[in-house]
Amino acid sequence: MKINGKDIYLRGEMNDYAAISSNRLIKRDEGMYCTLAALRSDWTPYRFKFADDNWSQGSNFGYAYPPGVMRAGSAPMKLNPNSQFEELRYFPKEDAVYQFCIIQDDDEYFATVEKASDKEVGFFNDFFRRLEEL
Repeated sequence: MKINGKDIYLRGEMNDYAAISSNRLIKRDEGMYCTLAALRSDWTPYRFKFADDNWSQGSNFGYAYPPGVMRAGSAPMKLNPNSQFEELRYFPKEDAVYQFCIIQDDDEYFATVEKASDKEVGFFNDFFRRLEEL
């Protein structure tokens, strides 16, 4: 996913807030960009944001309205693309791989988090394998 010409990454406690290629958001469906991260239920809550590699204004997504807490089955959470310190928090129910997504609806952005299916894990594995072959 590119916003203002910049790649967007999942950045949080699950990856020490680093902008790493395996956590770059990629297009899943029209207006939906996702990545995966392995989470442990005993390390909750996980704090995270979506941002480019420089935490740039307009490309730094945190919650739009407090408290910014997400759990399994949560509705999509509205994001603020000019966030500073508004980290979202997610409470996984079990140890698993989770899919973190931004949904773009016109000029608004929303976050979702859900346990990834085997099909979704396969999609991302195939994507990054093809990327490495280039």
